[in-house]
Amino acid sequence: MLDEIRQTLSRITNRPVEAYAVALELLRVPCKALTRGVTKGVEDIVRSIARESLRDPALGTWATEMPIKLDDYMRFTSYHRRCRIRLVEFLATGELIKATGNEWIWYNTKCGVCPIVSQSNVVSSATLGIEKYPAAWWVAYWERVVAAVGETPCEGPFGNQNIWGGTLRALKENCAVCHEAAAREFPSFRGELVKAVTKIIDGVRIPFVGLPKTLAANSSS
Repeated sequence: MLDEIRQTLSRITNRPVEAYAVALELLRVPCKALTRGVTKGVEDIVRSIARESLRDPALGTWATEMPIKLDDYMRFTSYHRRCRIRLVEFLATGELIKATGNEWIWYNTKCGVCPIVSQSNVVSSATLGIEKYPAAWWVAYWERVVAAVGETPCEGPFGNQNIWGGTLRALKENCAVCHEAAAREFPSFRGELVKAVTKIIDGVRIPFVGLPKTLAANSSS
């Protein structure tokens, strides 16, 4: 049965809110008498679809070809909103420093060329330590990343070569010292950052509610 459900849902993965609604309807019909394994399997499939949908900058406008309960629609869009809020909060606080460190060139440049920012909404200078401030070029880069996360709350913006590549090209023209160090350090930084971001997103679960009690007891929401 789970394979049949998987095939059905696979045909609408490009309409994730619809897949979510279909799964809920399957789980809400008591006469289906789904086993605990099938119930969990359906939830896992839909959570995977919802997780992938975070890469779609739809901002709450989702394509569907079937009637969907308003509450289900709102829960799906709430999932996106919660992921977005959690990530933006993480990127704007000292948690970023705790997760990745504060010894990168963009926090500690002493090149004598690149201006630094003593106060930033992107990274709290107080979390960097005495006489450590983010470089202005990094703040400009990070503001673009945070804006991208507002559209697609997932790992994608942190590997966006358009954003980082443009930053490096501009930096190459202005400061060879920071350019060389930034090009060398960024892959390691991005790896640490993506691990932290993945953990945050995986901690936000799309809910399965309103199920029959016999199924709800077996449902991990």
